[in-house]
Order: sequence, then C-alpha cells, then structure tokens
Amino acid sequence: AITFKFGVIAEVFKGFSPFASYSESFSPIFGGDFYGNPYKPQEGEQYEAGIKWQPFRNSLITATYFDIEDSNFLTSDPTNLQNFIQSGVIGSKGVELEAQVNFAMGLSVNAAWSYTKAEVLEGTSSHPAGDRIEDLPNHLASLWLSQMLYINNDLTVRIGAGVRRVGDKLDYYQIQTTPAVRLVDASAEATYKDWGLALNVNNVADK
Repeated sequence: AITFKFGVIAEVFKGFSPFASYSESFSPIFGGDFYGNPYKPQEGEQYEAGIKWQPFRNSLITATYFDIEDSNFLTSDPTNLQNFIQSGVIGSKGVELEAQVNFAMGLSVNAAWSYTKAEVLEGTSSHPAGDRIEDLPNHLASLWLSQMLYINNDLTVRIGAGVRRVGDKLDYYQIQTTPAVRLVDASAEATYKDWGLALNVNNVADK
C-alpha cells in the first residue's frame, strides 16, 4: 500500500510556531480469526494542528488538536472469548498540552495533560456506533521531575520521579468501569564516557 504524510510549521513571530499535519497509516494484521478467515489490514487517517510556544530559552509549551479514524480494527468477539473480529470504524479526537522547562543546575520539569474522546463511528450489532472504546481513558495527566548530577568530566548521574493520573476506563460491554488511578514512577541513569546504565521503575507503590 501507499501512504502519505506531510506537515508544515512556521515561526510566525518570535517564539510562536503554528503547525499542521496529515498522515495515513496501513498496518497488515497477520493471522486470522477463530474460523480461519484472514484479517484485513488496518488503515487510518490523522489530522493534527497546534502551536508551539517558547516563552524563554530552555522552555517549550505545545498545544495540539488531533482527529484520527481507524478501520478494520480488532475487537473481542462477544460470542466467543477465544476470537477477535474486525468491524466498523473507530475515531478518536482530542487535545494535548505539554510543557517542558530546563532550569539551571540540571533540573528539568515536564508536565502533560490530554483529553481523548474515542468512540465507535461505524458500528455493528455487537459494538454499536457511539460506544466508548474499551480500555482507553478520556483523561491522562503526568508530572515528571529529573535532576542531572555532574560527578566529573566523565561521569554524570540523572535521577527522576513523577506521578501519572490515568482516567477511568470502560470494558467492551460498556458495563464494568475501571476507576481512575494515580501512579508513581522513578528512574536513575548513570553515564560514564561511552557507557550508560539506566533503571526505570513504573508504579513504584505497586498500586
């Protein structure tokens, strides 16, 4: 298949850069369903627009709007738990906000929030139009701080920690709700000349 992708960004005045893009996707899905029917490739389109703002040096704030459609997606078969079926068209649209600031002495702060409305656009008898897409939260938010320590000319150490908030999610049948949760992550990384060693821990509190 042939897919296209293009975008444009321009600094209209100092520190402000609007951007827009369009892209297509084509992803073969290998294998087939429980009854031996081969899966069709999943195809999608994405429109995106936003603005990047650099209020001062070593900082960047980005606001983005996106609109995505996917067809031939896989979903659980409500009549057979061992099977996955392809049906309809799903869409997701929303906004993303992200801010990153690098302070003196190696301190970095990154904050992000997104809202996504993901739903079935063209449904089937088992997954009608308007159903919310399972296991996808509407809201995601995160705050991450990291500190770089310069031990000497050859050795640096970076330590970081942050918190994520994952919004509530629905199951396929639109009945069971998984409540929103806050999770804590941490990381440590050491770099010596051309060597690096990193440790990343997700959900430190085992929640």
